Order: sequence, then C-alpha cells, then structure tokens
Amino acid sequence: MPNSLNPNLLEDWPAHYFEIEDIFQREAALQKRLQASADPADARRLDLLHFRYGTGKCERPDGFMKAWLTLKVLATNAGSFRNERQRGEFYSCLEAFGIQEDNAPDEILLEEWRDFALRMITICRNDRTYRTTGFGLVPVSEEYTDRKIADDIKKIFHDLPSAYGCLNLISPLTTVVEQVYCETTNHGRDYLKHAGR
Repeated sequence: MPNSLNPNLLEDWPAHYFEIEDIFQREAALQKRLQASADPADARRLDLLHFRYGTGKCERPDGFMKAWLTLKVLATNAGSFRNERQRGEFYSCLEAFGIQEDNAPDEILLEEWRDFALRMITICRNDRTYRTTGFGLVPVSEEYTDRKIADDIKKIFHDLPSAYGCLNLISPLTTVVEQVYCETTNHGRDYLKHAGR
C-alpha cells in the first residue's frame, strides 16, 4: 500500500472510503483489507472501483463522469431527431452507471452513485462555464449556478429518460442525485421543483 495514504482514513471502515481521493490508493486499501479478511462488501467495492475507473496502470478516468457528460450532450441535443445511434448511446450510459433492467442496485452501488453525485455537483459549482455567462466573462450568483445545476439534473435524469421511455429504469440513480443535490444546496428542493421553467 502506498506510504502516503493517511492511516486515519482506514479507521471506522468504510466511513472514510470515498475520502481516499487517489484511485490507486483506494484500490490498494481495498486489496489490503481483502487480504486480511474476505469481506463480501469490500469485494463488491473493489469490483465497482474497477467497473467505474477501470484497471489501467496510468490514468483511470471516472466512467460515471464520462457517462454523465454523454447524457448531458444527448440532453442538450434533445430537440433534434433521435436515431438508433443516440438510443444506443443512451442505453450504454445507463450500463456505464451499472443500471440493469430487473436488477435493483445494491447498497454499495448506491454509495458509488452518492460519491459520483457529490463530485459531479462540486465540479459543476467550481466550473467556470457554470459560474459565468457571456462567454465566461460575467460571473453569476451562487443561486444562478445552483439553478443551472438543477436544470441539468431535470434535463438529464427526467426529460431525456422520459423521451426514451425508461424513466423508471433510471429512477434509483435520479433519486440519489436529487438527494445529494438537496443535501448540499440551500433551497435545493425548490430549485429542482422549478427546474426547466
């Protein structure tokens, strides 16, 4: 296990699991724990880490973020003609989140989705395109940014799935994203309620 991993993050496991920012360190922590005891929850975490981030030796991009960005592009182009390729992309994104028909997400996958939602919302709040207008020249209020995120949540997790007739299929992920948004945003419920208007 890398020496730079803070040992306090391993205490009260898995409470601090997602605080291990470096994916390689997170993977090493899981492998060390699994060598000590074959905990099925940790085995599932390791499987999901590999599912979400891959098993590469150098870079390991977040597959959930990639799927979200693809959904964002599809939602942005929602007014245009939908073809089979776009439908295929949409369902590929659902698969990239681990969403399967007739298979409810387990608690470990829900935890991964919570981590994704928190990271996604934090990235949006810190992103210049969300915090500015007028070609990135004019800063906007925190409320404007939060409302823009709520609009994207509605477009990506409600409007787009509705267009493909699978709102129920994506609803567990939608619920997690909305919960995290409301927990981290003042007036979040109101913003979501009025999103897209």
